[in-house]
Amino acid sequence: MKNIVFVGNSIANCKAIEEIRKRDKESIITLVSADAFYPYGRGRLLSYLAGEIKERQVYYHQDYFYKEHGVRVITGQPITRFNFKRNQVFLENKEHLSYDILVLADLALPRLPEIKGHYKTGVYQTVRLADVKTVLDQIQFTETVVVQVTSLAGFLTLCALSGHGKELVVSSTWPTILPDVLDQESSSILKQLLEYKGIRLMMENSIEEILGDGDVKAVRMKSGKVLSTEMVILDDLRVDTRFFKDTGLELLKEEENSSSQFRSSFPNVYWVDAVRNAFKVPGGRDYNISDEQLEGQGGALAQEILGLECDPFLYSSTTKFRLKDLTGFWFGETNLFEAVREFSRFDADKNIYKKIFSNAGVLSGAVFFNAGDQFDKMREMFNEKANIQGIEEQMLDNQLDLQGLAKLPQS
Repeated sequence: MKNIVFVGNSIANCKAIEEIRKRDKESIITLVSADAFYPYGRGRLLSYLAGEIKERQVYYHQDYFYKEHGVRVITGQPITRFNFKRNQVFLENKEHLSYDILVLADLALPRLPEIKGHYKTGVYQTVRLADVKTVLDQIQFTETVVVQVTSLAGFLTLCALSGHGKELVVSSTWPTILPDVLDQESSSILKQLLEYKGIRLMMENSIEEILGDGDVKAVRMKSGKVLSTEMVILDDLRVDTRFFKDTGLELLKEEENSSSQFRSSFPNVYWVDAVRNAFKVPGGRDYNISDEQLEGQGGALAQEILGLECDPFLYSSTTKFRLKDLTGFWFGETNLFEAVREFSRFDADKNIYKKIFSNAGVLSGAVFFNAGDQFDKMREMFNEKANIQGIEEQMLDNQLDLQGLAKLPQS
């Protein structure tokens, strides 16, 4: 019997617990989080923000799940210190937890970008339920919202806010939308469609200062322009890794980590979710992980903890969005690489854009705007690694019924 402690309000932790309990009914499992709520999906927060679901649907499991699976849940208790050599976690209420295995997913509040005035009332992020609830309370008194879009999470936050009838202003360091996710053509088309929908884009124009005496009144942009606003949403969020300074926690060298996907420099300490990103992707967006990816991490982590053979954790996430009546989706390879071919078509009259990517004749990715009715079939073809060689242009026909391509030969 082991004592397993999970730190962080994360779907990855929940999925790992779920999978461990299928084989291990005896180990003591504790889930501790600085968040005051039971674990929820960050992706679901945006659906809640958009008004698509109720608050109860945000939670990954209801509280009875934890009781049935023998999990002690401690919420609203920030971690004050780790002692990795003595296998102990210290909480703000002076309690300390001993562990045989420790999983780190997230800590307390994320670090906001170092923008002057980021501490003012009216500045929020959308990876915490408490902030999202406050945004929903306050947005009715707001005319203009400035949204930082430096990541996919920021773009999806923009989409979630679009149904509230407010003026939306995008601040981005990029010349187009999501150039780190989409190829240049798709990114440029998306920018054009957002402008058509009335979104004010301040491209290559980051927020330099948030103005106001206590409450947000305006932002000063890199260009020097001052915009009046009552609310600012920031997406460039980081885990405060200074918390681990001088603890000895660090990445393993590649040759030392061949048998583990999630293990740290301490053999009984694992990391997933934002903490894993903070160490493995320096300078990356720590919280820019989909719920789908987190489920995959949690499942693979459970296999490791249980000592079972498992394939390396791989994922191919899908992004779907709605911004007013603009819809879109993408999955797989959405940028050009060696040996990848692209095929695209843009109907400017109907604002329908389709792009597919082919690798050795196999459908390897797709980007579609305003053609959501074709999502299910395109995703099915992608999952089945459908051979589309010779019919790529046909697949872009606006009138094409993709059901007719159901019997494509497989690669």
